[in-house]
Amino acid sequence: MGPLAQGYRYRHHGRADVPGLDAARAGNARIHHTPGRWAAEETWPSPRITTRKFYLTKDGLESDAGDETARVLKPLQTVGITAPRWAARGEDIDTEAPTDQRIDDARSLTFDSEPLEADFEILGQPVVTLDLTVDKPVAAIAVRLNEVEPDGLSKRITYEVLNLTHRNSHEFPEPLESGKRYRIRMPLHDCAHVLKTGRRIRVAVSTTYWPAYWPSPEPVTLKVYAGRSELELPVRPPRPEDKNLKPFGPAFVPEPTSVRTVLKRAPAPTIENTWDLTTKKFTIRHVRDSGRSCIDAIGTELWTTESDVIEILDHDPTSAKIDAQYSNEMNRGDWKVRVESRLSMSLTKENFVLVGHIKALEHDVEVFTKIWDRTIPRMLV
Repeated sequence: MGPLAQGYRYRHHGRADVPGLDAARAGNARIHHTPGRWAAEETWPSPRITTRKFYLTKDGLESDAGDETARVLKPLQTVGITAPRWAARGEDIDTEAPTDQRIDDARSLTFDSEPLEADFEILGQPVVTLDLTVDKPVAAIAVRLNEVEPDGLSKRITYEVLNLTHRNSHEFPEPLESGKRYRIRMPLHDCAHVLKTGRRIRVAVSTTYWPAYWPSPEPVTLKVYAGRSELELPVRPPRPEDKNLKPFGPAFVPEPTSVRTVLKRAPAPTIENTWDLTTKKFTIRHVRDSGRSCIDAIGTELWTTESDVIEILDHDPTSAKIDAQYSNEMNRGDWKVRVESRLSMSLTKENFVLVGHIKALEHDVEVFTKIWDRTIPRMLV
């Protein structure tokens, strides 16, 4: 996991209205590195793995289901701030891993266990089963499994997002009926984790996970029936043979091809998150400049700049928009080329809209350009 504070700035217009922001920022520096070790089983699936069940109740995560209670989540489009980017790379890794989940937890339905009385280890695929209703024909559900430290720091262990129109089949999606009760079984991503004494297990549920996933066509109100919803954890009992396994060594990074800096880049990559209280708009700006470098083995100079702007209004899923611009330059001897590209993606209730522009230049003279504008039906997405 990586720190949110490194490379991030928050700007608030008017009074801040992001629940959990200050606490989340204070805890970010402690999510940079998670130690680990090898674990081994004779076969997989392992017959040693057992299931520990918790029920999502009106009071949290408990061993008894208790009475049925409906918990309602009103729509918010900005849940997902703490999720990583797709395809984080290089020096972006530190700032693009999952961060302190409290900002998103505060804007989701959450179910917490009591502090654990003993350590236990999970290995495999946790499963969350939700009894729920929604009020729109197209809706998604995002489920996160977090571990909460005594001071409130919330760490994401694993998660999953499901378009509920795919509840029965990815090949043949079906619209939902407003108010109809569905029982949705959601296996989360496989994981290996030791849940520590004194910490709490948290299940967090939302209908959005932006910008990792595009929002549904309309704001969705979710109702989860506590007392009828469940969490199953794949518990791995201690195995004495694990102590004989080779420990993790230091991270190994192969020696790169000799690359010499020709011109130092601008300031380090930045990600700026802006919350405008007046408009309820959330904006992410990511700027990266590689500087000019030379691959000595072939004498080629490279220079890449990138700029992404990602935005959404908290009350309007169709306001979601991504605008990405890239410039890649390569020089060697009397050869000098540059490719500039821009892609904008937005959406309506019915369609995705893509507008692209690519331009190739040689010695700063344009030799090729293409512009396209495509509309893609959403088809229950």
